[in-house]
Amino acid sequence: MTLGKMRAVSLCGFVFALAFACVPANAQSNRITCAGILIDVDMRTNAEWPLAVIYDADGHYTCTIDRTGSGHEPLKPCSAGEKCRVVGTFRKVGHTYSIRIIDSVDRAD
Repeated sequence: MTLGKMRAVSLCGFVFALAFACVPANAQSNRITCAGILIDVDMRTNAEWPLAVIYDADGHYTCTIDRTGSGHEPLKPCSAGEKCRVVGTFRKVGHTYSIRIIDSVDRAD
């Protein structure tokens, strides 16, 4: 490969990487909406909050929300046993979506 071709390939790679680095932050593909019955699961003794779990029957997936360290009840519009809708960013753990940042919470009637 000649020096000119190597520079062209390097320049193309740089432009490609720059194009993906400039994608706006709000175009995240790691956002999810979970709607279903909210249940609380006690995972640890002496935990500040139980783990919140929602099974979304329409999407056939489970979402969890760890409220530890929040200092307040971030799911306040909903109570255990009620249908709740949570929108947020997630990290997928196995077949479960672990919601990291909550964007919105409301009752889903």
